[in-house]
Amino acid sequence: MRLNQALAFLTFGVIFGFFAQTTMAYYNPEIGRFISRDPIGYETEDANLYRYVGNAVPNFSDNEGTCPNKINECNFPKNSSCGSDEEYNQFLTWYNNEMKRGHKWMKDIPVCPCTVTKKTLTFPAIFGNRTRIKYYDSGGKRIPNATWEEPGKPTGNYHKGADFCMRSKSFGGHASQCCYDKKGKLITEGTGSGSVDYVATGVFTYTTPWGTSHRSSDVLPADWANSLDCGSFETFSELYLCARPPKNGDCPSNAVDSEGNNVTSSRGSTNGCGK
Repeated sequence: MRLNQALAFLTFGVIFGFFAQTTMAYYNPEIGRFISRDPIGYETEDANLYRYVGNAVPNFSDNEGTCPNKINECNFPKNSSCGSDEEYNQFLTWYNNEMKRGHKWMKDIPVCPCTVTKKTLTFPAIFGNRTRIKYYDSGGKRIPNATWEEPGKPTGNYHKGADFCMRSKSFGGHASQCCYDKKGKLITEGTGSGSVDYVATGVFTYTTPWGTSHRSSDVLPADWANSLDCGSFETFSELYLCARPPKNGDCPSNAVDSEGNNVTSSRGSTNGCGK
């Protein structure tokens, strides 16, 4: 290997953090690809034998070049103290099938508004001191409307840190979910972000191998990920967002912690989420 190739490999390895993990992949900048074939050949389930971990270096590693280009016990081992073996196997199967399916089904789902304004109306004592919250998109259009359902507080262990979330109406049986911080700004990544739904709530379909409801197609995998991450937002929750990324459009990056405080970075970015 020539000097410029060796230096490129060293630089590439330092940038992506796998230099110390692998001695199997050598990169040639002149042709723009790795020049080492996978030792297991087409068992990688990738027609390109020179592609390293499906071009998903931030999320995958393959020390010996013997892992298929999908998540399994050799590149995403289970934390022995979190979740069950059944949840682990179910999640791996679900994730690999979802990434194989791809994201084309999401194209007609509406993009989340970057901001939603929340206004609190207080009624006088004669009406029982009631309050009512109304929501408006960035164009001043009232929500709910023909595209979006009524926003509300997230429930359970979902979207920790979000102030409120809303779902779109069903589009082709699919839907978009958007979550917002206390300032009404879209949460684009991490623990508080929304996700897309392969099966919209209230819709039943026989086209998915994972069931006929929103719960079996979208909710249970999130529960498995949460359990495998010991209830926090870590590796498997990130992978869930790879398969169910929020429709952020051109909205600026925004993340919160589990308490709803804005943070400058988040582990939940969907960059490098697989093939």
